[in-house]
Amino acid sequence: MEIKILITGGTGFVGANLVDALLGHDLVLMQRHPSELGHANIIRSLDSNFNYVQDMAEVDVVVHSAALVPETNGGRKPSRKEYLEVNAHSTETLARCASMAGVKHFIFISSIKVN
Repeated sequence: MEIKILITGGTGFVGANLVDALLGHDLVLMQRHPSELGHANIIRSLDSNFNYVQDMAEVDVVVHSAALVPETNGGRKPSRKEYLEVNAHSTETLARCASMAGVKHFIFISSIKVN
């Protein structure tokens, strides 16, 4: 039985390395920009008001590595409100939706750089 893995932030430093390491597995990428990897992409930004349950249908594992950092924001330092929306509130929403969708494992990873 193959495990279906949804990865957020697959074009970021952590996520891109994870995607490379997991090539050959059943991957779904949730990201703001299309990928040329040939995987199923769900193109959307993180939003605490969005219901991601349908996106997680039949997903076994969610690996959440997306985050808002200045380097991915055109070099512009995001406001505190933007940081909280993407890095806190949207992460909570994503985790709740994973639970409602019956996702078996939710893995939240980050690079140390954000600390």
